[in-house]
Amino acid sequence: MKNDLTGCVFGRLTVLERCGKNKHRQALWLCQCSCGTQKVVQGGALQHNYTRSCGCLNKEVAKSQTGSKNPRWNGGFRAAEAKRRKEQIDSKCAVCFGTKKLCWDHDHLTNEYRGTLCDTCNRVVGFFKNDPTRFDRAAEYLRNVHT
Repeated sequence: MKNDLTGCVFGRLTVLERCGKNKHRQALWLCQCSCGTQKVVQGGALQHNYTRSCGCLNKEVAKSQTGSKNPRWNGGFRAAEAKRRKEQIDSKCAVCFGTKKLCWDHDHLTNEYRGTLCDTCNRVVGFFKNDPTRFDRAAEYLRNVHT
């Protein structure tokens, strides 16, 4: 059989056998996850590394993501407070006035909310280690370069 995946290992999944095709005529494979769960997976998803487990890997990663590493992070606030803050969130970035990928900027030491930034400006603040003098030096550098 062409492209027999039986016995191949993809992440935590070991291919047991081919079990037909989906409605798009793509090969389906029965796989055994290292946690013991069996799952039917499309061959392309295995070969292109889209599916690496039965779902247990995502659960483990989510458990390990605490605080701001977790995509469902509430800024350290209780649900009611987080909801109230989300309703009050500015509709634009405080630095560049952009409106895409807005997030809560917070102080990593105190975990206090500081304002709304776009993802890019939030990263810049992080790269400058929250040090205003670095921003001042960067601004002075840009002023001198463009004069």
